[in-house]
Amino acid sequence: MNSKTFAVALVTLVLCSLGNVAFGADTKTQSTKGEKLEQDKYKTVALNTMLQWSSLSYSYYTLRDIVRENDSNRPENKGKKDTVAFEQPELILTQLYHGNSEAPYTNTFLKYPITASNIVKFIKLNKKYLMGDEGSLGYRPQGDGTDEKLTVVRRLSQLDDEFDAEIVEFDDEYSDTGFMGLTTELIYSIIVNKTEERVTVVFRGSANTKDFIIDAAGLKKTPPEIKEFAGGDVNIHMGFSNYLFGGTHEGKKHSKFDQIIDILKQVYAKKEYKGYDLYITGHSLGGGLTQLLGFALAGSPMADFIPRPINCVSYASPTAGNRAYYDYFRKLEKENKLRHIRVSNQGDVVAVMPSIGYHQTGINFHVDANKRVQIKHADAKMSLWSQMSLNSLSMHGLHNYHDRLFTGHNEDIINLDIEEIYQKYADFRGDGSEGRKGERMEYTISSMRIGGNDWDGSIPMYSCEENIAIEVDFFKTN
Repeated sequence: MNSKTFAVALVTLVLCSLGNVAFGADTKTQSTKGEKLEQDKYKTVALNTMLQWSSLSYSYYTLRDIVRENDSNRPENKGKKDTVAFEQPELILTQLYHGNSEAPYTNTFLKYPITASNIVKFIKLNKKYLMGDEGSLGYRPQGDGTDEKLTVVRRLSQLDDEFDAEIVEFDDEYSDTGFMGLTTELIYSIIVNKTEERVTVVFRGSANTKDFIIDAAGLKKTPPEIKEFAGGDVNIHMGFSNYLFGGTHEGKKHSKFDQIIDILKQVYAKKEYKGYDLYITGHSLGGGLTQLLGFALAGSPMADFIPRPINCVSYASPTAGNRAYYDYFRKLEKENKLRHIRVSNQGDVVAVMPSIGYHQTGINFHVDANKRVQIKHADAKMSLWSQMSLNSLSMHGLHNYHDRLFTGHNEDIINLDIEEIYQKYADFRGDGSEGRKGERMEYTISSMRIGGNDWDGSIPMYSCEENIAIEVDFFKTN
């Protein structure tokens, strides 16, 4: 790729990441083939639940940021214009809580778990200061806002009604620090879903200057956490590696990877959560971090307390590693340690960047308008030029992903769970074979009869006109 081509691609990448492209739009109730299906019909389907949590990671962060920046009761906002006194901000910002109850987990940024109903209650108490459209959130200091267009309220209520779940961690402590946000750290949350017996790690996608720089970093490296189990040939995206395995404000040896493992250990140490499945999800930058964390946890001895397989569901994930990374990723899949459903959208260039020297992973669900989802496992990366689009901004948004995936065309597929998807579509030979029938199997002949007689090892000669019955007994040797 020449410099001009890279410049065009990079500009497209940044444009795709900007704006309110994360949160899904309202979906009308429809049921005819090819039209949008009623959203609530798939509210418990894993693919949809992961999409909703990915979307809400943007909205919840925005809501918390609105309070941090504009609550007149916070000392740091003293003398600042256009501030207001929010009601019960401790419902979403646990750092404002001054009670004496003991936190259930140590070393978490949240002082206590948050539920969807907590967030809904805060929004309803303070709706006059909030505004929104198509899932975005905004601040109205005039106090004339309304929650009628806040899609987040309906979706949070839906999650609260369906699942007994709580957010045990939401780490946005260093969400926009330093000059132009250049010392920002990644934002993630951990959710425990008692209804589905599932623990979910959610990464927020690109939202600030450093995020965009991370996305565009095309260099690769091999962090020690990967090298210890996969070897030095596995090179991964330097930006993602630094975000996940690099140092934090707590020190060079205190990575987000270490923090996540520490909290997951505490969760899985609780008797009631032992055996819960682990899911990881995210959109855009969050999608790249999703597949990388899944890869690291599936292979690292540090995470042997987590049940296998580890399940990743990413939306608009950029590429994350080289061919050796791709090969080892498939090895972990084949060993039933790792699963990855990677959803990409026609016209979304982010899902194929960086392009040169990078490979995509997982079973790819590629969606397009008014078409059945295309599914491919081996070497499922699209070309850069096939995804170039003047509409890349809208093609990158989760609302567009939702509307193209959850349609009547795909009803039979989206109802499958992840293991069923792998049973049906996994291709471990790389020749387009689907399902476990595509695995290479080796057999040894134990006996053979030709024309009713036991074979003596010689090579019999028959004319083409003869009909000879050949019976073979064999057993599987791998």
